[in-house]
Amino acid sequence: MLNRADRLALPVWSPEYLLAVPENSNALYLESFLRRLGSPKRAADEKRYLKSDMEFAGVAVPVMRSTVAAWTRERGGLDHDELTATARALWDRPLFECRAVAVILLERNTRLLSPADTGLIEYLLRHSGTWALVDGLAANVAGVLAERYDLTSTLDRWAADPDFWIRRSAMLALLRPLRRLTPAARSPDGSPETALRPKRVVEISAGPGRYLSALLAAGEISSGHLVRLGRLAGGVAPEVTAAVERGQVVVADDPPAKDFDLCVIANGIHGPAPGDDLGWLLDLIRPGGAVLIDDVFLPPDGGPGSEIGLDWLTHGGITWPRASELTDALVAAGYDIAVDKRLGSTGCHLILAAEG
Repeated sequence: MLNRADRLALPVWSPEYLLAVPENSNALYLESFLRRLGSPKRAADEKRYLKSDMEFAGVAVPVMRSTVAAWTRERGGLDHDELTATARALWDRPLFECRAVAVILLERNTRLLSPADTGLIEYLLRHSGTWALVDGLAANVAGVLAERYDLTSTLDRWAADPDFWIRRSAMLALLRPLRRLTPAARSPDGSPETALRPKRVVEISAGPGRYLSALLAAGEISSGHLVRLGRLAGGVAPEVTAAVERGQVVVADDPPAKDFDLCVIANGIHGPAPGDDLGWLLDLIRPGGAVLIDDVFLPPDGGPGSEIGLDWLTHGGITWPRASELTDALVAAGYDIAVDKRLGSTGCHLILAAEG
């Protein structure tokens, strides 16, 4: 076992760092408690659903959240070092619920974190292997830090990383501004609710519905609609499929007009139709709503990266070849551009705009 000085000298994302973490009584206690709360049937179902090699106790997410709340309250709260040490130690346990509780602990205590903790977050992301852990870490931990601090260099590096989960995390961390840009939901008496978040989301995508999946997993939306584009769309994301079975999401080609707080276009703005029809897309949004576009665009001045235009042909079109043309059209339609960001050198680009 490495001593504390040697361990702290290791890069936080290295395997040796986590393996060098000493036994942590908080983590051991929480693991023991979680194992007593579990259900063998739920454990088998979740292990099969997530296709994971980890052990499962079969504890429901609401039970894990209430457990963390009660344990933290009994302790009188955590300081920064206790939080990060417990999260690291929980990640080293063989039980999936230990990692899930580590995510919940970090989500509840983001006020204790700073940019110095992004190395730890990155390590956990790289050793998650499932959306069930990545989405909360990326959106609700890294995303909170990205709102509070300038993490541009970190997110740019993540966006160009060969690891799919790290690239996904860069996108999810940038979803946080959606809460500020969508209109406040109204309570039955007409007064605005305190939480600003998109209640209804439509995703038009040449993929499996990753944005809907992430928002559903984070509890950010009440309902949604997925429109799938082109022959390469593949299967529907598991979280979206589960939401369809619950009646929370519809997968169909005809979303109702003026019905959504947020319209997401993921790898579809260039076509095929109707993904490239900006008028149709904006007509889906309620007054005061927002639109998020995630796609690859030509570099503004040509040069390296221009060959990516060929990839668009596999998706059915080359409408809106440059991001500037699209943002100009959004402004002309009465939208304010909140995010206009090229992610690293990959050509990937995020555009977030809200109706002015």
